[in-house]
Amino acid sequence: MKSERGEEALKPENLVGRSVQRLRADVPDLGIICDVALDPYTTHGHDGIFESDKIVNDATVDVLSEQAIALAQSGCQIVAPSDMMDGRVGRIRKALDGAGYEDVCILSYAAKYASAFYGPFRDAIGSSTSRKRFEMPFQLKRFLIVKL
Repeated sequence: MKSERGEEALKPENLVGRSVQRLRADVPDLGIICDVALDPYTTHGHDGIFESDKIVNDATVDVLSEQAIALAQSGCQIVAPSDMMDGRVGRIRKALDGAGYEDVCILSYAAKYASAFYGPFRDAIGSSTSRKRFEMPFQLKRFLIVKL
């Protein structure tokens, strides 16, 4: 069930949660990584919570942290936030630790490019509406430098 704030993402018994639980029961040694993202659960198709037509960082990170806990409760071993909110990894870590999931890992990835590559995925989850204003032009990809 999609909603403005993506509440379905917070339920350990949603489709993803039930799938993880089933996989965990059938294949106990399987490593399971789940995406932490609101776009499949929101009516507007974005990874964020809107207030006055603006995505608000802190409210979004609160919801993403709750989603990470729900995924951990389902049996996910690695949560992978794919939004672009500031401070999300630290807050998700704090939330997981506070809920007793210190061993759940975080795999963060966040580069979002406005390209046709993601089109079929966005169409499948119904999140193809006006996303480009929140994404980087794909031409900038070649200018990104990752330093380890």
